[in-house]
Amino acid sequence: MEKKYAFHPKDYEIGETEQFYTDMAAKGWRLTKRGAILSRFSPDGNCAMQYRVDTASPKELEKRKAGFEEQGWEYVTGHGCIHIFCVPKSRGVTALYPQPRKQADTLKPLRKQYVSALLQPLICVFFLILLWNVSYAVVGQGHFHVEFYRIWVEETALSAGFASFLLWSVYSNIRGIWHIGRLRRYMERGISPDHPSVPAHPILRFTDRTLILCTVMLGGLALFQRIGRLTYDMPSQSDGPYILLSDMGVTGQRNQSFVTNRSSQVVYDQSLLAEHWDTFETVEADGKELWMYQDVYHLKYGGMAIPLMNSLMMDATFAKLPADFIAQDIPGLDYAWTGQRLECIAVSGDMVYYVTYPFHDHGEMISALNAIAVKCSYLPRPMEGS
Repeated sequence: MEKKYAFHPKDYEIGETEQFYTDMAAKGWRLTKRGAILSRFSPDGNCAMQYRVDTASPKELEKRKAGFEEQGWEYVTGHGCIHIFCVPKSRGVTALYPQPRKQADTLKPLRKQYVSALLQPLICVFFLILLWNVSYAVVGQGHFHVEFYRIWVEETALSAGFASFLLWSVYSNIRGIWHIGRLRRYMERGISPDHPSVPAHPILRFTDRTLILCTVMLGGLALFQRIGRLTYDMPSQSDGPYILLSDMGVTGQRNQSFVTNRSSQVVYDQSLLAEHWDTFETVEADGKELWMYQDVYHLKYGGMAIPLMNSLMMDATFAKLPADFIAQDIPGLDYAWTGQRLECIAVSGDMVYYVTYPFHDHGEMISALNAIAVKCSYLPRPMEGS
């Protein structure tokens, strides 16, 4: 059986919804099912049909349906608290309710739905921020905005897409609440025996469509980034800006880590703001297992290096505070910091390094920073002001 799907107006656009289904019927398509954003139609030769919308909870709908059917209305379908009725125009029945004032109060469930939908994302974000800050306060590390900056660099499209979706959700629900309130005022004044169509201002429609477009585009970019992520075994010679244990004078046979059950590997990712190498290397030397983690960032804009460096300090794995890092003077590096024998951070132009390794002494930490300086000396420096 032939079917057709089409995007229908939003739930709060009641007048537009009624007109949309009536126009589709005039084109020979009868409504069979209404979903969240799409409606399904099937061919129908009876083109002269009048559609009306009633807003009600399932319990209230059962009470009203019998009365509507006595007037000749046929229940078609529904979704949420939106329910669709239709009747042939030849019967001369034009409205579900004789007076719009009587239907004004039936919009309350729909308004309640939008108020609830508006509060949910706001409450979730509030508790997320609260829990995040409380958890960091307990362990004495970082802040929400610091952690977010690193996520922003690594997952730019995903972060921006989520923010765009959240903004669109809040905007859409506020607009729905306002629209329903305006519609109720129309009905209470008895302006029309029909549902009044309240056309949206062009700026409102532009804002709505822009937010939807941004969300879809950023979601697509985030998906493309995830698909393009590369994970491969670490080669014997570095194929990127990351360093190897051998660059620090550590020799040994690469093995499967007994602790993490991982082998040496590289994960390469590229966001809208940076290239990111997340590496893990493990070797067996003198009967001991040695390992090194690295996060290496090649930033699109050199001005982001210092904020990212501060973010890495605040969000360090072992250091509790930025004060736990000690500045070092390493030729070839713009900034160099060492932690408590476990981690170090380096900045050179638009390159930022965060290295975690069980350093035995201060000399090994300096050796790692010198290896980074040598590696950076072969990389192109960013232009001034970039």
